[in-house]
Amino acid sequence: MRRPLKLLLMVADDQRALQLVGELEQGEHRVTWQRPTTADELERTLARGDWQLVISEYSLPGLGAVEALAVLERTGHPLPMVVLADGVSEAQAVAVLEAGAAQCLSRAQLPRLMAVIDRLVAAPNPADADADAQLQVSLSRFAEGLSRDLHRPLSTIAERLDAGLRELTALRPTVKDPQARDRLADVFAPLNDAREASAQAVTLIRDLQALSRPSSHENQAQPRRGKVLVIDDEPMVAYAVERTIARLHEVSVLTDARVALARIMAGERYDVLVCDLMMPELSGEDFYQALKTAVPQQASRIMFLTGGAFTPQARAFLSQTSCRHLEKPFDAVVLTRALQEMMATSPAATAS
Repeated sequence: MRRPLKLLLMVADDQRALQLVGELEQGEHRVTWQRPTTADELERTLARGDWQLVISEYSLPGLGAVEALAVLERTGHPLPMVVLADGVSEAQAVAVLEAGAAQCLSRAQLPRLMAVIDRLVAAPNPADADADAQLQVSLSRFAEGLSRDLHRPLSTIAERLDAGLRELTALRPTVKDPQARDRLADVFAPLNDAREASAQAVTLIRDLQALSRPSSHENQAQPRRGKVLVIDDEPMVAYAVERTIARLHEVSVLTDARVALARIMAGERYDVLVCDLMMPELSGEDFYQALKTAVPQQASRIMFLTGGAFTPQARAFLSQTSCRHLEKPFDAVVLTRALQEMMATSPAATAS
């Protein structure tokens, strides 16, 4: 069954609006929409309907994204807004995010629009809060027991596979008979597949252990305000993260991991480093390895953001490191909760 979606579309013309609606209705949505073109018309439209989301081009005659955000604030309608920011400068994108937009997407990022909309319109039902709390406690206890029971045998499997593959790798050059070499390759391939499967199982155990950590329903203490560094070469993503967590934490933003590394090497310390995995110049993996060697305590405070563009090396790295990782487009609730859980295990951020 298709889900109803009520949109306000502020785009150049009806043809563009119909194009967007057509793309959304190819998915799981049944779209109801209006296209206000002036501030007065937007205000009247807001008063007439129970709208869920605004999609706006950055600049339009009479009513662009910034002007529309001002109307939303003035009229007390805190609808999330997605800004179609093709051709917009970095400074303009940052400005519209600071003005209250939930997300900026360029034309190249439009395939992510469905996922962004699903995240923004999804809201928890307050009436289910108690049931959700009980479910979280039950899941936490189940995950704790399951992860404890699985950890030892899976660790043993992974260790034995690693040892076997190392021996086979060392043996390969000494085998001269072609048939024996082919047979060795036939044995090596499924063992390597099993090794990758065991790495995925280790990741599952880590996720279960994270799930079993006490939630806010079990611990009513006020979350500690921490010091967070966001590192992402996409400014729009970096500032979206900042806007999400700035009420709860002291946040700094950098778009170059080399600068972040230099700051930490000079003595800066952070409770959490939210770091993109795939970056030019210095990747998230290289950033982690540099910190692991020089400042291991800070390396353990990294949470990676991934955009799904994995290389085999990146996938292997994430399966082997103990660092958390979240996928883009990130869920604000999941990000906030993950940060609070990491804060609970972090000492106060001080130079050491």
